[in-house]
Amino acid sequence: EVFQSFKACKHHLQETRWQTHKHDRGRQEEVASRRRACTMLLLVLGIWIIPFTLVLAPCRRLVLLVSRIQGFRERVLRLRSTSPDIWSRLARLNTMTFVI
Repeated sequence: EVFQSFKACKHHLQETRWQTHKHDRGRQEEVASRRRACTMLLLVLGIWIIPFTLVLAPCRRLVLLVSRIQGFRERVLRLRSTSPDIWSRLARLNTMTFVI
């Protein structure tokens, strides 16, 4: 359905560029129906794209958070003197990452 709407919208745009019979009543109705098809295509795409971006934005933030936590862990592991207290904090940090 979306693909057919896209084809109709594309066809409508091509025909309106070369349209010469503006006073023909049947032609005007056809142009109006194609405009409605273009409007429906935009509506359908909006219905799918906007919620998809609302899902992707928090996922992107979560990936950024996990990468920063991993970078922090790597910096701590590079330190020469690591106390047991630091190791217990790192274990809790990994658990927090999975909970989030």
